[in-house]
Amino acid sequence: YETRSQKLKLQLDYSNYNLNYKDDPVGYRSRTDNAFGASVFYQFWPKTALFAEYDLALIEFDSGSLYDNTEHRYFGGVIWEVTAKTRGQFKVGFTDKNFDSSSITDQEDFSLEVQTQHNLTPKRALQINAYRRFHESDLAGASSFLSTGIDVGVLQRFTEKWSGTLNLFYEINDYNEVNREDDYYGIIPAIRFKPKKWLFFDLGYGHYNNDSNDATYDYETNQILLRATATM
Repeated sequence: YETRSQKLKLQLDYSNYNLNYKDDPVGYRSRTDNAFGASVFYQFWPKTALFAEYDLALIEFDSGSLYDNTEHRYFGGVIWEVTAKTRGQFKVGFTDKNFDSSSITDQEDFSLEVQTQHNLTPKRALQINAYRRFHESDLAGASSFLSTGIDVGVLQRFTEKWSGTLNLFYEINDYNEVNREDDYYGIIPAIRFKPKKWLFFDLGYGHYNNDSNDATYDYETNQILLRATATM
């Protein structure tokens, strides 16, 4: 909802995420997340708005796990488009993660999200994304893990139909209730072909490396991606 002056905007959000594993050994990870959000934006300057946001996430595991929990997320931030070359969003806040079971320690920490793009030239852009947030655990014995990461990408437009990207990312995953911390990083070059305004194809390659303080979880992954996307 936007007021007539266009200075004040209210926004409500809802999302549903369902994860369903087929194999019994990891079936305990299957879950459903329902998240509700409310945000208030105020346009202080022509190209800059401040906002406050609250999100409530209900996380329930299909197996009736002890790890069912509720997340309360509080944010304040700014959205800007200072010039035609630079735009972005920055928000910082606090996440309170409360587990249904009294045997699991509740967790809380500050949260962060940065999304920005700077057009270096008409055909080249620099994108920087950073984040700090909780994830549900992928490890038996850990209630969750906290991710802190940064992703830096360069976009190059070759022609009207062809473009390429190169992304580098680094992430630290700190597991709760177990002695495990992972350094996860990778490189992802990709090329895009856009024959129509509403249709494009991506071909990319990703190399990922996970370096853990527990060598059991060290691994490397190589991935090839081919994707077709149509927009309305």
